[in-house]
Amino acid sequence: QIGAEQIGNPSPFADAETIALLVGIIEKAGAKSCTVEVNSLGCADCRAKYRGILLGYLKAHADALCEPCKERIDQNPLRALDCKSDGPRLAGEAPARELCPDCAIHFNRTQELLKLSGVDFKVNKSLVRGLDYYTRTVFEVKAGELGSQDAVAGGGRYDDLVKAMGGPDAPAIGWAMGVDRLAMLIKDGAGPDASPQIFVISASEDARAGAFKLLGDLRAAGISADF
Repeated sequence: QIGAEQIGNPSPFADAETIALLVGIIEKAGAKSCTVEVNSLGCADCRAKYRGILLGYLKAHADALCEPCKERIDQNPLRALDCKSDGPRLAGEAPARELCPDCAIHFNRTQELLKLSGVDFKVNKSLVRGLDYYTRTVFEVKAGELGSQDAVAGGGRYDDLVKAMGGPDAPAIGWAMGVDRLAMLIKDGAGPDASPQIFVISASEDARAGAFKLLGDLRAAGISADF
């Protein structure tokens, strides 16, 4: 996997920056139709409140759930929302999530900053992450070139995780991307041109050391060179 994490910054600017970084990498790999989906799970209080509401709803309608959702209903009821079988139906039928004022402000600001960053995204209220430590912003990036297995990367904010593991209070956001999925997007010739921009030639043996020094200077300046 390829991953990135930004630890210690609770600001929505960190959310937008982290997502924009991910999209930039995927687009440079060759994705032509990159889709970003975002949602907010709210803080720990928002999540706990909604979990209780959703769990009650799912238990009352358990007969309509697929077997995997029935099996994990008590452990992680939120996963039913992104289930390929039950998710589309629950998107319209399950109780809607309500965010506290602070979480609503954070999510709205994140969306504004994504627009400023030029990231094309859509809000998917059914989007959750498989692990239950995520809080507030969660996201997933898909590439149309990959067909039905189109999810390339995903991540989100996990503000309470470091503290829960015995560390300091360190809000964080990050993502992980499968290398195999990314490799499938790379087209022949999609990488940077590796041919040298400058070719250094020494006219004599005495000049070779100077030419070699010049070669190093050029490369240190970010200029592709050979000699």
